[in-house]
This record gives sequence, C-alpha cells and structure tokens, in this order.
Amino acid sequence: MKLLFVSETNLRDQFFIKDFVHNFKFEEKALLVHAPFGGTERDTRFVTRRFSSLLSEAMVYNNAFMAQQRQLVTRDEAGTYTINEALIRQLLPPIQLLVIGPVLAGPEGPELVSGLGILKALRRTFGIEEVLLFPAHGLSPLAKTRPRIETAADIAPLMKLYDEEADVLQRAVELAPARIVSPVNYAH
Repeated sequence: MKLLFVSETNLRDQFFIKDFVHNFKFEEKALLVHAPFGGTERDTRFVTRRFSSLLSEAMVYNNAFMAQQRQLVTRDEAGTYTINEALIRQLLPPIQLLVIGPVLAGPEGPELVSGLGILKALRRTFGIEEVLLFPAHGLSPLAKTRPRIETAADIAPLMKLYDEEADVLQRAVELAPARIVSPVNYAH
C-alpha cells in the first residue's frame, strides 16, 4: 500500500493537480492525506471533494472522506490518533485511492488538523514503510532523482542545491523514511 501527502502549496498549483491526476498509475492501493486548505474547514472539505472529482474524471477509482466521517480517524484527549483500520480495509477493495481530508471531530465541532498526525497514524496502523511527498515546484529537479530521506544527514547536501524546497525536505525528515517525487514520476 502507498501513502502520499499533498501540501497546501501543491493543492494551489493547477499544473500539479493536472499532472498528479493524469499520471496516477498505482496498481496497489493508495491512501492520500492532504494539508488543510485555506485555513477553514469549509475550504478544506471543498478541496477534498474537488480533488476526488478530478480523479474520477480521469477514471481513477477513488473515494474521499473527511477524517471525522464514520469515525475514520479519531483523536483522544492526549492527542493520539486512532485509525479505524477495519473501515478503511472495507472501503479499499473497489477503489484505487482513498483521499482523507484533515477535518476531525473536536469537542466544539469539526476542527482542522495538520494532516501529519493522521499520516503518522496511518503509517503505524498499516505498516507502510515510506511516505511519498511532493516538492513545492512540480518540475523541480529535486524530484527527478526521487531521493529517499531517512535522516537529517540525508537532506544536508540537498538543502545546498535546492534551498527553495526547504519545506518538503524538512517534512521528509519529520516523516522519514520518505521519498520526494514529482507528480509525473510518483507512481513508478
């Protein structure tokens, strides 16, 4: 199973979305978590549904849920995320990709979360080795090499060459092991 994270910068990039949708070639199942969009729960819900509809138009069988729906993901008072593994396994057979929006049920209603906690919990629950991340610039030469990041030492030489991609490099260390890929080569 593949695990992908799409940042808000990626979600704002029309060319990224187009390339991602038209280059989806996974034969195995995939889970995609994206960052909050626009700073509001409403905008984030819209983007989750829009992303899913674009995939559907390209004949990628997918489904999109907010993390709070059907208690797909819950968070306890200590901040620990729990994944409803049985439900996800039930949802996956007829689809290729499950898109999970970062909206959780909070004590005072729906609340946005970063998505990284959900990503880490999915990885732990399903035993997924690496997370696929995308650079801010879809055509970045960084992604052409598909570097695998396991420690902070792995990004030191890359930071010197690709300082404009500092955010994705630092996120890769936080989520290590991770691989930085482009929307054109991520499914290879």
